[in-house]
Amino acid sequence: MSGHWTVEKNASGPVARYEHVAAWDAGPEMGHRLLWLHGGWDGQRAFRDLWKFDVRSRAWNLVSSGSAGPSERWAHVCAWDPKTRQLWVHGGWNSRSNLQDLWMFHAATERWLHLSLDVSPTARDPPAGHDHVAAFDDTGRSLLIHGGDAALNGPGCWDGFRVFRDLWTFDVDAQRWSLLDTGNSGPSARHDHVAVFDPTKRRLWIHGGGVISEEGFNDLWTFDVPRLQWSQVASGSGPSRCWGHVAAWDGTLAGLDQEGSHGEVWVHGGWSSGELWKFNVANNHWSLQGRSPTQMWEHATPILWLHGGRNLGGVSSAELWQFQSLEVESCSLGMPSPLCEQVLCLMLVALISSCVTDRMLWQRLRTAQLDGRWAPPKDGSKTKRSTAEVQVGFLGFVAHSAHQILGHVQAAQLRVLPADLQKVIDYVPWLFRWSQWWKW
Repeated sequence: MSGHWTVEKNASGPVARYEHVAAWDAGPEMGHRLLWLHGGWDGQRAFRDLWKFDVRSRAWNLVSSGSAGPSERWAHVCAWDPKTRQLWVHGGWNSRSNLQDLWMFHAATERWLHLSLDVSPTARDPPAGHDHVAAFDDTGRSLLIHGGDAALNGPGCWDGFRVFRDLWTFDVDAQRWSLLDTGNSGPSARHDHVAVFDPTKRRLWIHGGGVISEEGFNDLWTFDVPRLQWSQVASGSGPSRCWGHVAAWDGTLAGLDQEGSHGEVWVHGGWSSGELWKFNVANNHWSLQGRSPTQMWEHATPILWLHGGRNLGGVSSAELWQFQSLEVESCSLGMPSPLCEQVLCLMLVALISSCVTDRMLWQRLRTAQLDGRWAPPKDGSKTKRSTAEVQVGFLGFVAHSAHQILGHVQAAQLRVLPADLQKVIDYVPWLFRWSQWWKW
């Protein structure tokens, strides 16, 4: 195993469920990362509640559960817009009918907005359905939706389904649906598959899934959004045929233009599987990372956090698991080696600059004291700068430099930061704000 699993022991969060959705939020400020979770089903009832998990405080908070947001549903999809911090929710099933409505949740105001009605399918809207996949293209400002299915014979009738292979996009600015591709040259019709989005290359990755009459797929596809082109990836041996699994995109190095680093697709679980796989985009190679302590399917994941799901016995879970990759611990800063080298260089430059600045200030202060042109005030006022104040100012400069450096580190979308480094990130903004009280 190239990493280890840990479970969050917190009983105040969402109740056990499966076929819910989750999204990862880098947070309103550096170091304040959140996990959003919505809806789901426990085998008896559907949910409409929205929860957030604060990674820093390790605490769950119920954000909304009333009529202001989407109705009860499960097997729906969600996608996260990192630029505006908006959660997009579409479709699903409510035990009575297929859903087609589109909702947007603004994290800053914690309010829901209904964007499209649940009406009969038209030429401009994707059909009502569930068990589809979604991703957000922040460059193109659009929501992407693919596949899924819809029950044809009404409530309680599971013998008739229509399975889709279409790819739809919702233009956020124009607020308009468009059919991007009918799927004739792409993946076959399927549901319960997984999708991730590469924001650097603007590519949608799709893996697995199935249809009712088959055991599932294990094929891997990519859709180039600018070129509107599907390509099947010859990935060799990898995960077995699976559906109801989860996936996450890791662009830790892809966004830094490192040679040979183009991101990774992580895939976990699914029907009859608890395996964790990683697909390296650079060399088209799957590698098994191990197995999770619990074997779950139809769970939810953002990045490498897993929540809920159900086992082969049909028992749903309320547990929240985190996977810590050993690759993130390859240097003292807890970062992959290429990224670690860049950050260390930045910190070294900041340290040298800070030392030079401090030395210049100290020399000017000492010269003024020897010439009798400056003396520390005896009444304790701040009309002149004491050595202590210079030191505090220097501390503020260092804090500011570290604040900027760690901001770049956070923007690199690291999978999981070690606890010690996360504490530094949480502490530096406070130190920087405190140091501003000491004006130069």
